[in-house]
Amino acid sequence: MSVPDHVYSVYLKAEPARFWRAITDGDETVQYYYGTRVASAWVPGSPITYTYPDVSVAADGEVVECDPPNRMVMTFHACWDEEHAAAAPARMTWELEATGGMTKLTVTTSGLEPGSRMAGEFGGGIVYIVSGLKTLVETGARWRPQTRASKP
Repeated sequence: MSVPDHVYSVYLKAEPARFWRAITDGDETVQYYYGTRVASAWVPGSPITYTYPDVSVAADGEVVECDPPNRMVMTFHACWDEEHAAAAPARMTWELEATGGMTKLTVTTSGLEPGSRMAGEFGGGIVYIVSGLKTLVETGARWRPQTRASKP
C-alpha cells in the first residue's frame, strides 16, 4: 500500500514573486523554516541544502524543475535525525498561482515511505512552514514554531 500524496493549499495576500523570494532566499527562510537557511542555484540538477545556524544540514535535495515564480519541483531528504536520514528522499512540488490579487500556494509531497515516522510527521511540519511563510510575507513578523522533539 502506498502513502497518498500530501497536498496543502493556502491563499496568500501578495504576488507570487514575493512568495517565491521568501521560499528561495536563505535570509528569509531562517525567519520561518525552523531557523534553517536554504541555498541553491535554483536550476534543474542543482543541489538544495537547508542548514541550521551551526551549519549542520537539516535537509538536502535537488532541483528537478524550476519555473520562477510559478513552480518548483525538488527532492527533499531529511537529515535532522538518523531515522529520517536513512529514508529515501520525498518529492516536493511548490506551485504559486496568481488569483484575483492573491496567490494560491499548493505544496504537494509524494514518495514518503508508508508507515514511516516521516510520513506521519510531514503533514504537521509543512503546515508550520507554510504558516510561517504566510506570516512573514503578509506581516513582516518572524515566525518561530514551537520546538518539537525532532527537527522540523
